[in-house]
Amino acid sequence: MTPMKKQLDKSLGSRRGATATRARERADNRNTGPAAIVRLLAFIPWNRVLLHVSIFCFWLLVLSALIAGVKWLDRPVATVQVVGELNYVSRGEVKELLAPLLNASFFTSDLEGVRKSLETHPWIKRASISRLWPDAVQVDLEEEEPFVRWRNQGYINEAGRLFVKETGVVVNGLPSLIGPPHSERLVFDNFQKWKAELAKVGLDVNGVIMESRGAWLISFTDGWELNLGKQDVEGRLHRFTVLFDKKLHQEREKIASVDARYTRGVAVKWKADVTPEQG
Repeated sequence: MTPMKKQLDKSLGSRRGATATRARERADNRNTGPAAIVRLLAFIPWNRVLLHVSIFCFWLLVLSALIAGVKWLDRPVATVQVVGELNYVSRGEVKELLAPLLNASFFTSDLEGVRKSLETHPWIKRASISRLWPDAVQVDLEEEEPFVRWRNQGYINEAGRLFVKETGVVVNGLPSLIGPPHSERLVFDNFQKWKAELAKVGLDVNGVIMESRGAWLISFTDGWELNLGKQDVEGRLHRFTVLFDKKLHQEREKIASVDARYTRGVAVKWKADVTPEQG
């Protein structure tokens, strides 16, 4: 091959390479340039995209409206109404227990926690709390009702539960029960039983005492006391009721005390300067 032909082949090869390079560049420009982006956008289903965007915007507006509405409705609690007659619980104590509700959120305030706090008060038997839209809370209170006095310091309710051991509240006119610590249930049960039994012979029990050594004494509204001791208490009580029903009831106003700690009878102590009728 002559030198001229070699040079011509080399020149033609260079031109073909340059042409191929420019073709690749043009192809790359078509795939990556603005034209490629336009072609890509042409394949996007714009109707569906707009539909989904519209749905998203709609629910976003609904959610925003709900949040705004809840914020508008959820006002701070401005009023707390207490319903129920209060004889033993002071208004000041109730106000202190209800303090967490004032200015709290109407919807999220802890009503159950406040209710439990109220029921920790010994004189509050039951509490219920309800919301009153837009910014009030109603509190219904039921107090414990004392049935008998215990050890001159506390009170027992009608169910026999010692609901307060010590209190400055004084309730007059209640029967008085006295006994060793933790004996309130036993004393209360005997009081209930003996009160019903003695009522059959016309006696009204207003007190029962259980002494530390186990002896029992019953007091009556007539102003005198029956000593049953600690042995055969039920048998002694039965003998007394039989004797009282047969004869002693005629002299009841003259009795100072009765001692039933005997096997076959009772010893009666009469009031001073009083002589019972013979019969």
